[in-house]
This record gives sequence, structure tokens and C-alpha cells, in this order.
Amino acid sequence: MKGFEAKLYFSATPLAGLPSTATWTELSIVKDITLNDELEETDVTTRSGAGRKATDVGMRDNSIDLEITWTPGNGGFDAMLAAYKGRNLIAIAVMDGDIATAGKTGVASNWKVTKFTRNEPLGGQVTANVTIKANSFMADYTVVGA
Repeated sequence: MKGFEAKLYFSATPLAGLPSTATWTELSIVKDITLNDELEETDVTTRSGAGRKATDVGMRDNSIDLEITWTPGNGGFDAMLAAYKGRNLIAIAVMDGDIATAGKTGVASNWKVTKFTRNEPLGGQVTANVTIKANSFMADYTVVGA
């Protein structure tokens, strides 16, 4: 799979149930996406560990770092900026392909936009670095019978 085959979608309405019930719109102004997926480390060291630390894993932590073109008037750009400024939820799905294709997988959730940084390089296009963190209805999502 190539990076350009992956897609990011948003929904104007936060999820209240399964991701399959949402109306998704592709966010086509995305340049780069990083879907962070980490397990929290938990120290479970005991005296019986022969002087070695022991680690287990706890809660899962998802966040998305992305770079988008600075495009006011684009529905996705405006929705993300409004979610950031209003501190509101935004439904986002990060998929390994078209969300209407059976078998495609990803993560779909309600997210909070925690960073919206404008980049103005002298010799390049104005972009925004955006960080989004999972908030509710977090789910691994596989498209079924599309």
C-alpha cells in the first residue's frame, strides 16, 4: 500500500453510534498523516523481579498528526478550524483506502483538535500542522459490505 492510497474523512456530525452510520466526506487537502497508536506503559515491578523492572501495557492512546494546505472555504478545513476554535468534537476516520470499499480498515472516532499551527514558508505553500486526539466513540473500523 502506498501513502497516497490512504484517506482521511470527516463528518459534520459527531458520532453517536457506529461509524457505518455516519456521512463521511474525504478531506482532500491533506498532505501527510500520522496515525499514532500507543499502549500506555504500566510499571509492574516487584521485589521478585531480581532487580529488573517489569512493564505491562494499559490503555490505548490514539492521536493524529497531519499537515493540510491552508485553504479557508474548503469544507474540511473550515470544519477542523471551527472544531479547534470552538473546542468542539469532530468525527474523523483515518482509513487505508476508500471508506465505501468493503474490507478497508482504519480508526474512526470523535476527536478534539488540540493544535492548529499555521506554517508560512518563504518559498512554499502555506500549510497547517494539526494534532487531533481521540475523545469518544473510539473504534477500529472495517468497512463491511459496502
